[in-house]
Amino acid sequence: MNALGEAEQGEGPDGEDAGGDHGNYVPMNELVGRGAYQSSLTITLADGTVLSPAEVHQLRRSQRREQHDVDVGYVDLSFPTDRIVGVLDWNGSWDTQTGPVLATGVVRVPDDGEVQLKVSAVSRTEPAGDGWQIITEPGDPAVDLGFLNYLAPNIIGSISLGHVDASSFSALRHLAPGLRKLYLTWSGLGDEVLADIAALRELTWLQTFGNRFTDVGVQQLAALTQLRSLYLEEETLTAAAFAFTAELPLLERLGVQDVPLTADDLAFLKLHLPGVDVG
Repeated sequence: MNALGEAEQGEGPDGEDAGGDHGNYVPMNELVGRGAYQSSLTITLADGTVLSPAEVHQLRRSQRREQHDVDVGYVDLSFPTDRIVGVLDWNGSWDTQTGPVLATGVVRVPDDGEVQLKVSAVSRTEPAGDGWQIITEPGDPAVDLGFLNYLAPNIIGSISLGHVDASSFSALRHLAPGLRKLYLTWSGLGDEVLADIAALRELTWLQTFGNRFTDVGVQQLAALTQLRSLYLEEETLTAAAFAFTAELPLLERLGVQDVPLTADDLAFLKLHLPGVDVG
């Protein structure tokens, strides 16, 4: 369901200078202190070589310089250096040797708004058959989203959130200018985050499941008037939850999997949402 799990093979072009004007950002030493990469954060390459995330970033950049001599526009994103807070993906972002791009330290990404971020507490990655396996931290600790405030606001086009700290959810608003897709998968979140989601006015895609939203709470999502695809696949909702969807002028698809609806409920929704694919 998430394109982050479908990264293409091969490396994309890279330039030495970040392209575009992306504002002023707090240096990493102000964000996480002057710590270096911890030895526990390592990546094992396909040939068995063990590298730190910083060494993998440098290897990937060197490979791109060998293959391309045109700067297509890149920007550096600064993530915490003492932990991995997820996986990044964009067209051609990784290959079978280096594996997925980890969200830790400084990562150079395209500035075209097509970067995807899957947030989770990652321990390491390692080769697994023809692909790569992402190993999460023991106990799957909740990720504090505060680091989002230090990213360029118009670069991340898609974000997937799993087990995150709900008290830090407001940091997602920082990405509102560029964010087009949001996935909340088995996040266990409640109505307290819906006001922050409703503030992401450029969203065209929203998919949620494994949360605790209520019929009343989701009415706040009427503010997302750019939505074309909405998947509120929550067992905690009823047919009444979807009253607000009549206020979404661009809606094309409404996904209601896992919602305990009767045949009459579905018929009612389809009748009141002409032109929308409901199911």
